Amino acid sequence: MVEYLSSLGVKTIYGDNIFSTDANEYMNQQYSVPSWQDYTEGFIKAKKRAKKIGVFYGSWLTVNFHTETTHNCSSCIPLPRLTTDGYVSSCDVTSLGKDGPEIFIYGKWNPDRKKIEYNIKQSVLLNSRSLENLDRCKHCSIGPYCAGSCAGKLYLKTGSLFTMDHETCKATKKLAHYLPLGMGKEEYEIEHP
Repeated sequence: MVEYLSSLGVKTIYGDNIFSTDANEYMNQQYSVPSWQDYTEGFIKAKKRAKKIGVFYGSWLTVNFHTETTHNCSSCIPLPRLTTDGYVSSCDVTSLGKDGPEIFIYGKWNPDRKKIEYNIKQSVLLNSRSLENLDRCKHCSIGPYCAGSCAGKLYLKTGSLFTMDHETCKATKKLAHYLPLGMGKEEYEIEHP
């Protein structure tokens, strides 16, 4: 896949593991969903091949490996995304206000007032998903380079903003063992928002 995309002129690729949730349980029945071990081994092989041919290959599991952080991504700051149905979401997993996890919705466009009305309480909750509030992560050796992983994916898998998924944690730790941590050790074409 890396070689094929490179032949098309693609210079930056992100490849992530697929996983099942309550919304897509059929994936485990219909498809052979790779284990986290298979995913990480495949990722490492693809990363090495990509580097050899001048392509950047990354994963959302490794996106913060370039520098320390307390929040995994902008969904926990939160950084607003206006959905097409008029809601303000902090995470791409909630791209429509009525069709995604409501926990990431913290505002709505009021057409009468022509103003976005924010739910400050929800914004504070989202911002509290930080390394210091993640009990399983705050003392982890790679915690400052992961900050609890992708909030959206973990919420879909666990139903909580503050619970860590064991498979995601194992995969991230394995990738951290093989990839450099810290500023300047690996150049990222696209950094996590």
